[in-house]
Amino acid sequence: MALDDLSPNELAILAALLGLLIADSLDDEGQNVVGNFIEAVGQIILTVSAQAEAIESTKREGTYESLDSRIKNLEDQLKSINEKLP
Repeated sequence: MALDDLSPNELAILAALLGLLIADSLDDEGQNVVGNFIEAVGQIILTVSAQAEAIESTKREGTYESLDSRIKNLEDQLKSINEKLP
């Protein structure tokens, strides 16, 4: 059984059980270190996934803007927002 075969509730229960089991075997400092490490791993996984999704989405659209073009677009949007601020 893979994690994506679990329902949202089952996945939440599994996460809670694992968290409690891990926390129970560690002191406060160890809990902090392991908790922060797991958070960092999760953030990296989400970053990789988001970038892969963005690249795939761009390929589906049939256009791939250069990085300079994307930066220019973001700068223009920021300028427009700043102009609207008091």
